[in-house]
Amino acid sequence: MYSSLVNDLQQKIRAVLDPIIFEGARVALLDYPYHTNVGDCLIWLGEVGYLKERKCKIELVSTLGMNDIALIKQRESDLDFILLHGGGNFGTVWPQFQANRESIIRAFPNLPIVQFPQSVFYAQEEDVAKTSHIIQQHGQVTLLVRDRASYDLMKSALASPVHLCPDMAFMMGSLDSPHAIRKGSAVFLSRTDKEKLHLGIEEQLRQNAGVELAETDWLDESALERWIIKVEYRLRKLLGHHPTANRILLPLWNALANARKKRGIKKLSQGDIVITDRLHAHILSILLGKPNIILDNNNKKLSGFHKEWTHGQASIRIIDSDSNLVEALSKAVNELTTQRSLS
Repeated sequence: MYSSLVNDLQQKIRAVLDPIIFEGARVALLDYPYHTNVGDCLIWLGEVGYLKERKCKIELVSTLGMNDIALIKQRESDLDFILLHGGGNFGTVWPQFQANRESIIRAFPNLPIVQFPQSVFYAQEEDVAKTSHIIQQHGQVTLLVRDRASYDLMKSALASPVHLCPDMAFMMGSLDSPHAIRKGSAVFLSRTDKEKLHLGIEEQLRQNAGVELAETDWLDESALERWIIKVEYRLRKLLGHHPTANRILLPLWNALANARKKRGIKKLSQGDIVITDRLHAHILSILLGKPNIILDNNNKKLSGFHKEWTHGQASIRIIDSDSNLVEALSKAVNELTTQRSLS
């Protein structure tokens, strides 16, 4: 359904990144998403897929809390680039990730650093100025962002390169979609964290819109994920900081990310149509070829991304936050259900 869109966005990603990361580069890929959110794992898999396509060698991986600086210092002479995982945590919404990012930029002034595509949000102008100063002092940081508002903000704040680029999850390519568990129904994959904007909308929709609805989020680990984590923990405890331990992490973390991708696909397969306020449920729906309806989160991450990259698709609808949400969602579900039955 969306294969031409996916191919086009992959080409846009290559057009931005290929001139920056040369083929065969030796890289450290930092900030593995060691948490249960499926979306961040989709980004990771897209990043790894792109680097494989470029024949880059991932020399080092890490996650928050692993003491990135000490690890990189041991291998600094083996690296051409430090690559920072993309997502939606650039700025003040998730401060622990921003603090880690800024500490890495400060610590390695002699290594080029590429920030994979991010959505940027700052609560205060002085926080933007602080980040800008750190990046400017380094002098070799390239920042990729996923939406126009983030681009305009950081372009005005930085003399360093800033590029508009689609989300790296699209580098996974189109995926096979299982048959929906409940034909003719919708699945509402809804945020349960501090980025949620429309509180209680699921219950309102279920009660008032006459839509058969499965409600879910995608933060609960599967048995397979828990098993991989146990194996990884025991190996890390056994091997400590030996270089072998880090080489083992990449395949294990890729397996964990793939298990979480599988869980995400299963969640979205509960209905024919996806309703969501999670950006990567929107992106995964596109990769699976599923009609989807998106609501914004509290910092307009979804509407910004849709406006820049995924608008103009007949089977994708975005609901204006100022509208009657229940009425608008019910209408969109009915229209997409009719469209799907006629196709």
